[in-house]
Amino acid sequence: MKKRVVGYDIIKSMAMFFVVMLHYSFYTRFYSSGLAGTAVTVLCVVCVPLFFAVNGALLLPRKMDEAKHYRKTLNIVIVVTIWRLLAAAFFVFVDGSHPVTLKDLVLFLLGGGFGDYPTGYFWFMNALIAVYLVLPVMKMAFDSERKLAFNALLAVLAGFTVARIP
Repeated sequence: MKKRVVGYDIIKSMAMFFVVMLHYSFYTRFYSSGLAGTAVTVLCVVCVPLFFAVNGALLLPRKMDEAKHYRKTLNIVIVVTIWRLLAAAFFVFVDGSHPVTLKDLVLFLLGGGFGDYPTGYFWFMNALIAVYLVLPVMKMAFDSERKLAFNALLAVLAGFTVARIP
């Protein structure tokens, strides 16, 4: 059994705390203005990169069972799709305050918004699925003897992540 890296647990605990602080400030507007609000927001937005960095540090050095990985990814996609269908059903049949089309539903199931309904809370699952889909390629580059391949892949992924095409 591998020894647990306590530092990873500490980083994930900090990230969880930052997520709670960030959402608290978003929903209560407690830190909505001024220097304190800006400082809290800037400090807390590191939560998502921290989660992905720790998970990458835990996943990349391990041997990957690709069949198991794809099953796990498919299970996540299925659960998110079911959750999206439930949310769409609620929006259409319970709320019904905004008109939606079949096109809206298809776009929503593929990771987009759902008409005028607030669906931003699905962003993290979209990001997680994207990372899981790219993970086998990252793992192959990480395991490569040529670290140039890994660094090049990271540069390309960073470009897609932060670049904005008008």
